[in-house]
Amino acid sequence: MPVPTSLFAVALLSLDGVGRVTAHRLLERFPTAEAVRTAPREQVLLRLKGVAHADRTVDAICDPAFDEATEAARAQVAALAGRQIHVLTPGATGWPAGLDALDRADRPVVLYAFGDLAALAWPSLSVLASAPLAAEPFERAQDVARAVL
Repeated sequence: MPVPTSLFAVALLSLDGVGRVTAHRLLERFPTAEAVRTAPREQVLLRLKGVAHADRTVDAICDPAFDEATEAARAQVAALAGRQIHVLTPGATGWPAGLDALDRADRPVVLYAFGDLAALAWPSLSVLASAPLAAEPFERAQDVARAVL
């Protein structure tokens, strides 16, 4: 049974040294761990050319222990689904197309969305930040949201 791309993405991000750029580069060509494992190693490494520790990342995905990371991701996604939180990856139904306009380094690999996914297709304004967010930028973002509404 193939593992959904969202589970692969969550598991991939749990690996040491794997960030947004590496994850995006892998997911663009290899949507599952099985796709990485069955592709010629040289092809996978070619897609990761210039990425630090590419060999180590490919080894980790090909290691049977990566299946444990996938199962942990499955449990995490199931727990989120129980709280009505959807886990989306680029190209998934509901993924906001506007995010694809961002540079790979700024674009999220995984989007956690609460509620009705149809709202993601509506005209929108996005304010993206990394945690922890200081009080002043948070308040400014709230002011922008109130003004737009």
